Amino acid sequence: LDTSKPQFPLLSRKMNLSEVSFEKKMYVGFSASTGNITSNHYILGWSFSRQGKAKDFDLTLLPSLSTTSPSDVDDFDPISSPPSDSAFAKPK
Repeated sequence: LDTSKPQFPLLSRKMNLSEVSFEKKMYVGFSASTGNITSNHYILGWSFSRQGKAKDFDLTLLPSLSTTSPSDVDDFDPISSPPSDSAFAKPK
């Protein structure tokens, strides 16, 4: 595809989970797929709260992909990465 990266994310969703009843555990994750080619997917910002409203963040303050180093992602352990490039992480 001869398409440049969009200026703003194509997919962004805010969801209020305060009215949803959960048991003791809940998993939050990210999934992406590129078909038959290999690709990397990066989450440069994530806001989540177990109680109350999650913190908003300024998109202009998120790291650029070009400055993301392996040490920036060392705070999380990958749990699984099946062929569909699904990935889940847990804090160390």
